[in-house]
Amino acid sequence: MKKYVLFLLLIAAMLLPFLMAADRRHHGRQYTVSRIEVPTITIPDGDANEVTWSSSASFRDGLCQSIEQIVLDVSDACDAITLTLAVRDSDGAVLVSEASIAENTSTVLLSTKATPDFDKVFLEGDYIIGVTPSADPNGADVTVDIDLYGR
Repeated sequence: MKKYVLFLLLIAAMLLPFLMAADRRHHGRQYTVSRIEVPTITIPDGDANEVTWSSSASFRDGLCQSIEQIVLDVSDACDAITLTLAVRDSDGAVLVSEASIAENTSTVLLSTKATPDFDKVFLEGDYIIGVTPSADPNGADVTVDIDLYGR
């Protein structure tokens, strides 16, 4: 009897970390959160046009997921400017558009809060991320680091 109880305790101790990490929001089904790290986008000094980055087959590697969170880290500009983010599919249809993103800050956009910043989107295949400044950065390049989080 003692061996049986010890065996059950051992099994429970081995399973405990897995049970604690399980995502319970979807009726017991567990989904892994993945992060897409977009290469740094640079808006050159003297340019107020949209700068884009396009995914490629090697980058997405079978990506097919819904995006729930977008994190932008924007460097400082000499002039006070804002940015507009656009996520488009391969045909150019805008999936996410967010304006008035401040420079010299980190901005978190969520699709999962009561009043979402954007509607949850499903990325499949190629997609394009564009950043448009409200004006010329005037004196320094502005860099934008973007991370997309989804399931």
